[in-house]
Order: sequence, then C-alpha cells, then structure tokens
Amino acid sequence: MVTLITRGGDIQVERDKDSFLFNSNNSLNVKKAVSKDIKRNSGLVKDLNRTSLGVYRWQSEGVSEDILFVEGWDNAGQHKTIESKKHSQAERELWGGRDITYGNSWFGPRSTSIELDNLERAGEATKNSQKNYWTEIQKSGKYVTKEDLEGLQEYWKKRNKALEEDIFGLYHGWEWWADKFGKKKDGKLVDLEFDLSKLKDMLGKTEAELRDSPWNYGQVFQNPKLAKVRFFGDVEATAFNYLKKYIWPTSPKVQSLSEKNILPAIVELLFGGDNTGWNCQEPTATDNSLQSKFFGECVWNTRNNGDWKVKKVLKSAYKNNNGFWVPQKGRGGGWNGQQKLEDREKDQVLKMDSVQETGLLDEKCEKDTSWWGVPSWSDPTNGIRREVCDQIIRPWFGDTVNDKRLCLIEVKDYSYHLRLQTYLEVLQVPAWLSKNTFWTKCSNYRI
Repeated sequence: MVTLITRGGDIQVERDKDSFLFNSNNSLNVKKAVSKDIKRNSGLVKDLNRTSLGVYRWQSEGVSEDILFVEGWDNAGQHKTIESKKHSQAERELWGGRDITYGNSWFGPRSTSIELDNLERAGEATKNSQKNYWTEIQKSGKYVTKEDLEGLQEYWKKRNKALEEDIFGLYHGWEWWADKFGKKKDGKLVDLEFDLSKLKDMLGKTEAELRDSPWNYGQVFQNPKLAKVRFFGDVEATAFNYLKKYIWPTSPKVQSLSEKNILPAIVELLFGGDNTGWNCQEPTATDNSLQSKFFGECVWNTRNNGDWKVKKVLKSAYKNNNGFWVPQKGRGGGWNGQQKLEDREKDQVLKMDSVQETGLLDEKCEKDTSWWGVPSWSDPTNGIRREVCDQIIRPWFGDTVNDKRLCLIEVKDYSYHLRLQTYLEVLQVPAWLSKNTFWTKCSNYRI
C-alpha cells in the first residue's frame, strides 16, 4: 500500500491493483498544481469521442490496457483497437484535480481491469441464481406513483413542437414521425398520445398473474393510424405475449400462445452471444452446399489471416407469393432480386420454432393466413402477430434488403470489449461485455 499526501488528505493506492493500472510505480507522476487546460479538445481521445461514452472520451489518469471498441450497427465500420498510449496517460493529477469542464474536476484513474474482474465475478455468482426479477421491478416501482405517470402524460399533452423535435430527433427526425403517425389538425404536432395510467396497476400484480392472465392495462399508444391496425388485434397484448414467450417459456399457458419465441435471438444479438445464427465452422458436405448458397459471408475466413474472423451469420428472410428470399451482398431489385430459398432447403436453415439453431429469421415470424387482406376467421390475430414480429426483428436488420445480414465477429487475443449498445434504435449506451465476440452488420467489414 502506498499513501500519497495531498492538501485534501491521504490518498491510498493499492499496489496490486494500481500496478496493473499504472504498469509500474515509476510511471505514477503526481503534479503539484491543478491543470487549467480545459480547451475543447484537450485530452480527448479521437476514436472514443462520443457523447454517450462519458469520461471514456478523455485520457484516463493511469496507464491501462488496450481497448477493443465496437461502435453501433449501421455504417459503423470495423472494430477499433484503442492503444493504451492513446486513451491513458502516466500522470495522476491528485493536487486538486484536473478541470475537465467548469465545475467538473478530477475523475481519477479509470480502473477498467478491476471493473471487468468484478463484472466476471458477479456473472459467476449470479449464473445459477433463482432471483425473481419481477419482485425487484416491483420494489423499484414503489418510487413511481400513479400521479407521477398521470403527470407525465399531462405534460406530453401540453407539449410544443420544440419538445417533439428534441425527442423525435433522436431517431429519424420529426418529419419521419409525422409521416408515420400523421399530424394533428393544426399540422403543428405529431398525432401520437400515450396512456400510462394503468401501468401502475401492472406493478401491483404477482408474477403468476402477469404470466397467466391476458394484457389488461389499456392502449399505451394512441393514434388514428394505430386504431386501424387495432382492427386486427391488440398491439400491446401481442407485444406482451412475445415477452411472455421469452420470460416463461416452460409455462403451459404461455406455450399455448401462438406467438413465436424470437427474443432469445435478439438477446444474443445484443450481448454478442453465439446461440443463434449459421455456424461457419467446418461444415459437412450438405451444410457446405447450403453455406456457399446462402451464407457466403463465411468464405471470408479462408481469405482473411488477420486478427478476426466470422464465427456465425444471421439473416432476415421474407416470404412473398413466389416463396422465401434470402439477402445477398451486392444484389439489387428488392426481395425478388435476392437468393431464392427452395422448400427442400427451408427446414435446414429457417427454424422459427428454435431460433437458437436458425440461420435465418422470418421477418414476419409466420405465414399469412388472411384472404386478400381479410383476417381468417380461424386465426383472426395472425395479422397483428406478424406486424409486431416485424417491428421486433426489423430494427436489427434495417430496411435495405441486400444489407439485412449480420455477422458474429470473433477477435483474437481479447476477453472483453467496449460496445455502444443501441436500444430501440434511439438510445446509445456504453457497455463492457466479457466476450471477444459481437454481432454487427456484415457490411461494416465489407463482407
């Protein structure tokens, strides 16, 4: 243990931890005066200069290891290796701190490795945990009253266009939302309202009540265009059923629901897991034929001798009157210009009842049972299930047909990576993941 004396008191530095952060005791230099350099780009790390990354945008105080950084999905490019000399420094400014911005001084060393060790230990400790997460959510819900939700709802009702532009600008911009949902009569606001009044009632239910009872918490989203969709079924109830399939897959009542259990694949995409997608490793003769026809992205491994490889491939597929189609790099002409999936091949690569083993995801989850757009009397909710499924799957693959291709990239010599996670195509949240694999658009690697 080393104790450094400062005006504010003793600062204790543990040798075993800081030797990892600072490489050696000789690399720890303490400045005697406060740094007043708060220029716009002072200390910024160019490759990490993203608002959502917070303090990681600046050089750390203390030497750390290289960072494997993965940024976003669409047009994000390849992963980046941020060398230690770029994102850290061998000086620790303990004498009053460093002014990063006015009112925001010393943030100390960035103990990346210690945080990752703690993350791994926490993961091992909770691996076999039987913790009831709904109980934890209910506890958090105690801090939100029904009046709070109603107040938020009223605040939205009294909004102006400036507020809408700030919120809707996070994704596609105000004009996109106005086009999708329409405008109010005066043409100034997007015609979209929310009803949050019954969500507090939901927090009062037991897990069994939520699991076994149908959705009874109102229409959260209100819009004239959505009202037409509701003719085919309950949007919120259908979305909740998809969630039920993931949370309670073994429940008899949940198993009887018609929705497909597609969320396990989405979770794998989010956290860089390998429990979905087509396996590029050493295919059999039959698999090799399918791989060369539908998953040519795997061929990259035979041409690339670099520090990364394509481990798995997952694509979305679409069915029209001519059958199923699979997106291929460089092909144009919409879906009919892509690779045709024959009936004899479908069961081997498209497994919507077991998405952990599939190489393709049906964008609509299931076949259309309607008759010229009129719902089938035997399955009236088929249309709404297909549309909600589409809204769950589409954000990960995008709207460009030949780019609906995701690759699981594996990088050598790394155990962790820093990723900008994108939620609902709106929020970017940085996350440390204890894997050297991550999903991204194949096109980010020119594959």
